[in-house]
Amino acid sequence: RQDRPPKGGRHASHGAALRIERGEGGFAARWIGTAYFVCANGGLTIDDSEIEALTGAFRRGGIEFVKSVLWKTEPRTGRCWYIGDQWALCYDDV
Repeated sequence: RQDRPPKGGRHASHGAALRIERGEGGFAARWIGTAYFVCANGGLTIDDSEIEALTGAFRRGGIEFVKSVLWKTEPRTGRCWYIGDQWALCYDDV
C-alpha cells in the first residue's frame, strides 16, 4: 500500500523508468529499470483505485515486456500490462 506522509503527498512503492519514443505509428516503449517517485498532490493526483490497479500490475510483474504506450486510444483486451484512464502500457510493438 502507498505510504502517505502526514503533510500530504505519497511515495510510490513501485515504479519503472521507460524509454518512450514517438514514431509514425504511435509511441514505442522500452523498460530501462526500476525507479521510485514522490507523486503529485492536488489536481495532478490519481484516485486510489488507479493507484491500487497500478500497484497490482507491478506486483504481477512483466513490465520488462512492455513495448508500447497507448494515449487516448482504445487498448486491445489481453495485450496490455496496465490500462489506465486514457492510457495503457502494452505488449505489442507500435
